[in-house]
Amino acid sequence: MYEANFPEDTERFVDYYYTYKTADNRILVMENAGKPEVMIHLNPYVFRIFGQAVPVNYVVAVATDVSARRQGKMAAVMEHALRDMAKEHQPFTFLIPANPAVYRSSGFAFVDSEDYGDYDAECVRERLAFTCRDYRLRRAETSDIPAMVRFANALLEREYDIFPEHTEAYYRRMMAEMACQDGGLVLLVGENAQIYGIFSYGRDEERAELQELLVEAEYRRELFMRIREWQPPFSISKMEFMFRILDLRALVPMLRSRESCVLKVQVLDRILPENAGVYKIVIDRAGGRIADISAEETECVMDIAELTRYLFGKAKIFTREWV
Repeated sequence: MYEANFPEDTERFVDYYYTYKTADNRILVMENAGKPEVMIHLNPYVFRIFGQAVPVNYVVAVATDVSARRQGKMAAVMEHALRDMAKEHQPFTFLIPANPAVYRSSGFAFVDSEDYGDYDAECVRERLAFTCRDYRLRRAETSDIPAMVRFANALLEREYDIFPEHTEAYYRRMMAEMACQDGGLVLLVGENAQIYGIFSYGRDEERAELQELLVEAEYRRELFMRIREWQPPFSISKMEFMFRILDLRALVPMLRSRESCVLKVQVLDRILPENAGVYKIVIDRAGGRIADISAEETECVMDIAELTRYLFGKAKIFTREWV
C-alpha cells in the first residue's frame, strides 16, 4: 500500500523507512474484508517546548486505496488518530499536507517554521565572501554523534522555542536516511575539531537537496556559499507544516511569550470536544495559564485551527522533519 501510494520513493528509501521508522511508530489502518483501505502513520518524536521535553507524533504516510477514496474513510481514521493522541495528552501533532483542505477540516493550520530561503537568496544575490576560511567541511562519522547532539541541542535551545530534540538515535537514523538518498551529514569544523555547523542532504541524479541546517549565526550565510560550491547544483525545499492542538489544557502551561497576551475566547473543536469551552488564556514570560470563564466574558470566537495558528504564531519553531 505504501509503494502504491508513494511511487516517488525509491526502493532503498522504502527499505530504510520500514526498517527504522516502523520499529517504534504506530500505523492506523481501516480494513474492508481484511484488505487495508486507509492508513495513517504516527511517527514519534520528542519535542522541547520552551525547555520541556514532550512526546509528539508526526503524521505521515497518509494514504487511501483508490477504491476507497471520496467516501469519508480517511477523515474517520484521522479523527480516530487525533482522539488517540489527545487521550495521551500530547499537546499537538503536525504534518506536511499534500492537500491542505483535507487537513483544515480536521482542525490543522499552517504554522511558520524554519525556512532557509532568505539566507540562500542573499547568498545568491550578493555572492558573500567567506569569513570562515580557517574552517573546513567534512563528512560526519558515527564517532561524531555525541558531539553533534551537544552542539545541535545547545544551538536550538538558544535560537528556538519549539523544536525536536536531537538525540544519538535521532542522528543514527538521520545518517541511514541520508545514505539511502545518496547523501549524508556534513560538519563545519574548526580548530580542535570543534563543530560550528551541521547540514544534511540527499540527492538524486540531477541535484542535491538541503534537508536540515544547524549553524552558528555568524557563519550561516557564509556556509550557504560553501555548500553551493561544495555540492552543486543545490536546491532547498520550502517545507510548509500544519499543526493541530490536541490537548489545549496541556499545551497552554508550556507556552511562554516575551510580550504578555490575554485572550478571552470561546473555542470550538468538532473532533475533540474536550478542547471546546470558554477560556481566559494568559501567556507571558512566566508561562501560560488557562481558566474557564463565563460566556458573558467572551471577547472572540475561534475554532481550534484558528487558535492553533494564533498560539504557535507567538513561538519560534524549528522543524525540518521529512518522515
